[in-house]
Amino acid sequence: MKDKVCFKSDTSAQIIILTGFVIAIIILGMGTVLYSAANSGQQTSILQSDRAYNNFENIREEYGIALMASSEKGEIDPFNVSNTTTILQFEDRMKTIVESHGFILNFTDHEHIEVKDRAVVNILFADGKKVFNDSVTYNLLTGEIIYDTIPPGYIYDLHAKTPGTPIGCFGDGFVELNWTAVGNDYYEDTSAYKYEIRYSNKSINTSEEFDNATFYRYYYDVKKNGTEQIYYVEELDHVLWYFAIKVYDKAGNFNFSNNASAKASEWSPEVYNISGNNTPINSNVPELQVNAGTDVIIEFNVTDRDGDNVNISFMIKNESTWDKAWNWTAVSPAEYNNVTFNYTFNDIQENWDFYINVTDDSTCKRSKTSPEGAPDSNYTINLTDYTPPKTIAINSTDYINDTYIDENLSVSNFGLDTSIYIQSKPNPLDKHGLIKFNLSLIPPGATIVSANISLYVEQTENSSVYFHKINSPWDEYGVNWTSFGDSYNLTPSTNGIPTLGYTNWTVTNDVIDFYANSNHGWLIKFEVDNMTIFSSKEANVVQRPILYVEYYS
Repeated sequence: MKDKVCFKSDTSAQIIILTGFVIAIIILGMGTVLYSAANSGQQTSILQSDRAYNNFENIREEYGIALMASSEKGEIDPFNVSNTTTILQFEDRMKTIVESHGFILNFTDHEHIEVKDRAVVNILFADGKKVFNDSVTYNLLTGEIIYDTIPPGYIYDLHAKTPGTPIGCFGDGFVELNWTAVGNDYYEDTSAYKYEIRYSNKSINTSEEFDNATFYRYYYDVKKNGTEQIYYVEELDHVLWYFAIKVYDKAGNFNFSNNASAKASEWSPEVYNISGNNTPINSNVPELQVNAGTDVIIEFNVTDRDGDNVNISFMIKNESTWDKAWNWTAVSPAEYNNVTFNYTFNDIQENWDFYINVTDDSTCKRSKTSPEGAPDSNYTINLTDYTPPKTIAINSTDYINDTYIDENLSVSNFGLDTSIYIQSKPNPLDKHGLIKFNLSLIPPGATIVSANISLYVEQTENSSVYFHKINSPWDEYGVNWTSFGDSYNLTPSTNGIPTLGYTNWTVTNDVIDFYANSNHGWLIKFEVDNMTIFSSKEANVVQRPILYVEYYS
């Protein structure tokens, strides 16, 4: 806080009609601020006082710019005694100009709210007829005035539970959270903007403990005040966890929730690193090609995140009947964490199908097959010479649809733009990218091995973008924010940090699904405040989006 400074006004009040009050230059290193003012006269009524006061709007705005600059966009306290050069010079010059026109201008106090990157300034205007006490809140990141200072309501009823019947037999490392949604301003009949979910192995009861807890994600599916919210936290160790939520409005105001705790559900055991004669076998490459008369050694590893004992079955089929070729029972963590299991087909003379099943000895008796969905899905050993997969690069403009949608320009279309804008910022509003590749160049009946989308990055702020599968058709030359709505999967397929030039993201499972079923492409977005620009198909040919697909005919 700064000390209060008092000024005496002239007994004959003078007029000020500030038609121009502009900060021309702010040079932090030199601490110099230049101003200009014009048109002074004699005030004759309170109405003229009101009009003169309205002309101080530009003073308030320029003060915000000075605050932003002197705080280095919120990184330091602009009112700290060691950082007041610009502020003090600004205030002194402003007071001199205003007082010369018969007004008294006094900044009664200041407050820096570090946790919200804000500053609150109480400004007092007086002209001998009327006193104006103006409290202004500024966003130090932008220098803009914040008009919404009311936070969402406090969440009093956050509950956490271990899901499943029996308890703990649902999902892998799941905890179910539920609470009652609050309003944008306390508990009014509106929706807040987003939730920030954090967890810890210790209780979370203070804002400091919340900040020290592990960030899980931002959650944007915010319901109306009074509506039940349910959310599943996933992939946590099977131990007791504590949870808390911070709820935000779009102005950046926030409030907290109470602390809630629950043990995460149990994990299914896993089979991984499957290979045949040192060649990887997986759901993307389910076939092993070998020559007749070859010995085929299938190797694999097993783990269980809960540390349970497991039973392992190696299942094979030559024609129509599945048989248990080998069984490992009551394998302890000390054994399966330090061994590679194997089964050998000696002098192979025919095709074989196989899959692996592993079951733990927990209360839930959780089981996992590899491949998932076995025996309907399985791995195959074929007696043919190995043929490498083919690769295709889809980058022709005839086979790409791309654009972006803008929340701020909600009915505008950008299908002809040479860039795809991705943005998540409070002001301006969000922008989401849309992109789809026509897969008709891949021949019918092909087996897709891998797929990678490669986008040329023109500009980025070094934060992960998220790819979400789109659920409905869209027209790149007609779609806009309003018409698109929320037609995409809330759970992202993949994510990664863009870097300048081409950046790749693996999208194999999505492309396999698009090839077999409906293909509506991806929505690309941020989950934190950030911005990235990709080149669209309308850009130079050396910057176009590319989809690389590797497949067997």
